[in-house]
Order: sequence, then structure tokens, then C-alpha cells
Amino acid sequence: MTTHARAGEEALVSRAADRGESLGVLAATYRPVLEDWCRRWVGDRDEAQDLASEALLRASGSIRSFVPRGPGALRAWLFRIALNLCRDHLRRRGRAAIPTDPSDALLQASPSPQPDRTLWLVVEQLSEPLRAAVLLRVRYEFPYSDIARVLGCRAGTARWRAHEGLRQLAEMMSDEGI
Repeated sequence: MTTHARAGEEALVSRAADRGESLGVLAATYRPVLEDWCRRWVGDRDEAQDLASEALLRASGSIRSFVPRGPGALRAWLFRIALNLCRDHLRRRGRAAIPTDPSDALLQASPSPQPDRTLWLVVEQLSEPLRAAVLLRVRYEFPYSDIARVLGCRAGTARWRAHEGLRQLAEMMSDEGI
């Protein structure tokens, strides 16, 4: 995260806490990316919107006690809240954390929808910790320190999970002839 982005994040936290506008401030900045993150886990656009809204609501209620610990801390904190809500939601529903929206491409790397759908079907086969690390690193461009914050592990573990997830993806794609 750049110095400019870090200053912007600190200003956002300060503005949200000082003016009592935390929900609006957080939603304006983070709603789209949190909805996308939640959709990766629950697979349903409406459920993802509800979960992202709940994450923003919970964060806005706690923003005054939030202590930024380095660049990217706010974004990582929001992603962690959203991931925990998604896990709880899936546990209550009794289903696996696998997205099912085939029109929603993981990396949008190809103009054709079929390769993207195939890629996402392969990504779904990764374990949750590896899938989360790969998504955070590749799709959301999180540094390893922020991946560690979201997943509640050390930066070295986050690095290993992202690397291992990408290695397994490459192996699965090779085996499938993709």
C-alpha cells in the first residue's frame, strides 16, 4: 500500500469515527469489494450483498475502537469480518463454501466466459485456507501481511498458503489440460 493510500485509509478511519458517519463512509469505499469477496464464498449475489452490509454495519459500530496497525489494516479488518460472517452463514445453512455463480469470473482473464468458469471450478477445489489466500493475493492484490491479518495467521503462513494454492491450481489445470 502506498503512502498516499495509507494516509487515505487513516483519514477515512478518522472521518468515520469523528463524524459518526461510519456506515456511510465505509460503505461508499468498501461495499463493492466486500460484496465481491462475500460472493466468492456464498455464491449468491443477494446473500453476498446482505453479508457485506452486515460486515459494514458491524465495522461501523466498532470503528471508534479500531486501531490501525499498519497500512492496509482497515481493509484487512473489513475482509476478516466479512469472511467470518460468510463462514457463520455457510455453517448455519449446512453447505460448503463454494461459489456457484458461473457468470461471475474469478480473474476475468479471458474474453470468453468458458475459460473463466473452468478456472473458477478448479479454484473451488482448493481447501478454504488456500482458496482464501489465492483470492486475496491474486484478485484483491493484498500483500502477505494483510492476508495474514484476514486469515488470522502469520505472514509466512499466508505466503505459503498463496504459493501452495497457486501450485495446486497449476497442477490441477495441467491435469485437466487447461
